[in-house]
Amino acid sequence: MRVSRTEAAARAAKSRYRVPDDGSFRVADARTAPPEGAPQNKRCRARLDRAIATLRDLQERLNAEHRWALLIVFQAMDAAGKDGTIRAVMTGINPAGVEVHSFKQPNSEELDHDFLWRTSGRLPERGRIGIFNRSFYEEVLVARVHPELLAAQHLPVHVPNRRLWAQRCESIRDHEKHLARSGTVILKFWLNVSREEQRKRFLSRIEKAEKNWKFQAADVRERERWNDYMAAYEDALRETSRPWAPWYAIPADDKDYMRMNVAELVVETLRLLDPRYPRLPKAEREELARLQKKLRTRRARPPLTGARDRAGLESDRGQRALTLALVLGVDAQLRLLHSLPDRLGQYRLAASPRGTHALQGRHRRRTRSVDQALAPGGLPMLLTSPRVRAACGVLFAALMSSGVAHAGRGVATRSVVYARHGMVCAAQPLAVQAGLDVLKAGGSAVDAAIAVNACLGLMEPTANGLGGDLFAIVWDPKTRKLVGLNASGRAPLALTADKVPPEKDGTIPLYSPYSWTVPGCADGWFELHAKYGKLPMSRLLEPAIHFAEDGFPLSPVIAENWAASIKRFADMPGFREVFMPGGRAPAEGEIFRNPALAKTLRLLAEKGRDAYYKGPIAAALVGYSKANRGFFSMEDFARHHSTWDAPISTTYRGYTVCELPPNSQGLAALQILNLIEGFDLRSMGRDSPDFWHVLVEAKKIAYADRARYYADPAFAKVPVEQLLSKDYARRRAAAIDMKKAALIDVPGDLAAIRSGGTTYLCTADQNGMMVSLIQSNYTGFGSGYVVPEVGFGLQDRGGCFSLKPGHANRLEPGKRPFQTIIPAFVTKDGEPVMAFGVMGGDMQPQGHVQILVNLFDLGMNLQEAGDAIRFHHTDSSEPTGTTMTNGGVLHIEDGLSQSVIDELERRGHHIASESVGAYGGYQAIWRDARTGVYSGATEKRKDGCALGY
Repeated sequence: MRVSRTEAAARAAKSRYRVPDDGSFRVADARTAPPEGAPQNKRCRARLDRAIATLRDLQERLNAEHRWALLIVFQAMDAAGKDGTIRAVMTGINPAGVEVHSFKQPNSEELDHDFLWRTSGRLPERGRIGIFNRSFYEEVLVARVHPELLAAQHLPVHVPNRRLWAQRCESIRDHEKHLARSGTVILKFWLNVSREEQRKRFLSRIEKAEKNWKFQAADVRERERWNDYMAAYEDALRETSRPWAPWYAIPADDKDYMRMNVAELVVETLRLLDPRYPRLPKAEREELARLQKKLRTRRARPPLTGARDRAGLESDRGQRALTLALVLGVDAQLRLLHSLPDRLGQYRLAASPRGTHALQGRHRRRTRSVDQALAPGGLPMLLTSPRVRAACGVLFAALMSSGVAHAGRGVATRSVVYARHGMVCAAQPLAVQAGLDVLKAGGSAVDAAIAVNACLGLMEPTANGLGGDLFAIVWDPKTRKLVGLNASGRAPLALTADKVPPEKDGTIPLYSPYSWTVPGCADGWFELHAKYGKLPMSRLLEPAIHFAEDGFPLSPVIAENWAASIKRFADMPGFREVFMPGGRAPAEGEIFRNPALAKTLRLLAEKGRDAYYKGPIAAALVGYSKANRGFFSMEDFARHHSTWDAPISTTYRGYTVCELPPNSQGLAALQILNLIEGFDLRSMGRDSPDFWHVLVEAKKIAYADRARYYADPAFAKVPVEQLLSKDYARRRAAAIDMKKAALIDVPGDLAAIRSGGTTYLCTADQNGMMVSLIQSNYTGFGSGYVVPEVGFGLQDRGGCFSLKPGHANRLEPGKRPFQTIIPAFVTKDGEPVMAFGVMGGDMQPQGHVQILVNLFDLGMNLQEAGDAIRFHHTDSSEPTGTTMTNGGVLHIEDGLSQSVIDELERRGHHIASESVGAYGGYQAIWRDARTGVYSGATEKRKDGCALGY
């Protein structure tokens, strides 16, 4: 029998929690908790984020095609988490395309109609998602448990109550069948919370003052009717779960697991529906191509010298965009927003028939209506269609309000910074200024790097601090050589793999004492300073001490990340005392102080390294560890030492690219470069799906080796030379299928060879010394365990160990875990060229490669190379022991043309197109070998800047 497209989508969605449509469902068989082997909370949240990113794209397509609608119904007992699930799943979704309605107690008008009447008027329009938070199902659930409510409905006397529930279920089935035939896909979720878990959540609402408002005495009374409700749910789900409108009984005792399942089912259903952007008529496509070619033709113009010239350029861009919008039809204008090339697409806005959405990328907070977007330029109100005005308005606003600057081959968010004597680039402007002041006072590039890092540990605790590790590469102008420092810590001597209770996926719990390793940051500072420092350490730590005592205003991106971390860390030992002044996260622009950290820094300035590793700081950390069932001892700290490691390198397009060897993952970036060297990326260009496909497939190959071989070389033999072999790379690159994405990643056979919270900064001084330095707590605030006495938290880098027997990266006492943080450096013909890095977990090697391809294959300048759209491929096999089985997920920043995305999906890539994600934080300093002039670039996705003198 032929079924509608909406019913086909509803039928095809697969889940272990789907309620059968044969009437066999039993509440007693439905799970309330995740099954054994289910993903842990961190992985659930990561999968939820990926699903949300994909949902954003699918929602845009649904809206653009304007043919189908999606109705999502939520039913549950009180405290099951309906509101939180709706809020979590719909985070970042264009609100103009979603409507949420709640149906609880009916009003007098609604009681005068049949029970389906009040919901019918709130069904989603075509192109939109409608959410019913409770629904007409209340009439076969609550009304059944409380039949006294029927008196107010004035039902016909000939309707006997004993048949009423069956009749209402029959009406619901017919109603939903009609909706499905009319183009509405229906998804129904019963969030199945256990009675015990509900009791705990009620107690939480009573015990926490900020949750009291959510509790009502009637909630407890309703618990007495639990069995009646379960019987009503069992009958309702049996009678109304049908192929065209299935029910899903989702376990609700674990909120992260519940939200992940809901989000993935919504995404899967929409994918099966397969909404698409409308295809333009041939005449409009030809006109679009002609005008696009015209817009891409850039007239020669003199350098921009003042505000008037810059304003003229921006006005010219806006006028050209408006002209294009005016001559196209409505659908063509909307399509234009999804097919802009990289140089414009990264600034695009999301539009809908109801107006504009938030500016994406670094401008995502600036929102404005269509009229506001059009008004500042004095543009004539020539457009009448809301869709036309939305398309033109957002395109004009994107170009006019983004503050873009002319940048040669493309569009950059700011100009490259040039200076003769010194340069500092980092993710926080006050920290950059502190480093520049050190350079001006006669300090070396290493001195400046230490000063900047000390400030960042205070100002960006969401990424780094004295509880984390450090790596650095230094160009020594005296010896004319690169040197590398590995200042990463080791596992406690008392901790063995058999003592760790693994997560459900077999990994080490991140937010626990099992993930602690000895912090190496402070030792790294003193090692660098002893070798290359010029000013006393007290001078270098002075700015950070000042800011910690007197306070500093939080910058926007850091404040946003801080606030987003509160839910996870608020109840961790010591976290509130240090990082939640007044019981909350400090807001953007608000003054934050950390007097305990100021005392710690002053102690380091006065007493030196031993104050940390043999003195009062170590004693405080060990005492805290014992109080929180950790494994640290004074011996762990006394034995700690950094190592000076020679950088490893490969050649790419005539340059020598240098990284640090394992236990870091810098080798992966070099492997990817070797793999892609044989492909003509310049000819492919960024508008080609082949370009992105090659980079992603090469990443999968390199990361398979990363998962198998990368480890602490003091404990495992890491075949660096073989993995860096060009011959090995050629053999491995031959496995890339240009028509199909790899679903599994297989490490290379070395016998055949014949011979994912981090901060990055770079500095350069007047003597030619250049420093590439990266420092990290690993995941945001690290483990979340904060030692109030010293003012910083402990990293969770030990979570990068594997627990698998025989694995090269298996946890062992005194062993360094696999490290994600990697500084990088580029030389050419023995001369220093560039210090650079891209922070961000497993994004880092991917980011390094993309920066270098932008520079050396595509000819971008230093700032453009960082501003261009990036991808981030996730879920490869990991050194922790997890394995890629489904090809992973390819996250791509908004702005890539839809035709490229469609082709990548056709090849088997799972795409998540999104404006905000883990795309890293880039900084770079380039040295002109001829003039000695430095140029600096900084990350548009962060708060930082580049300054020189």
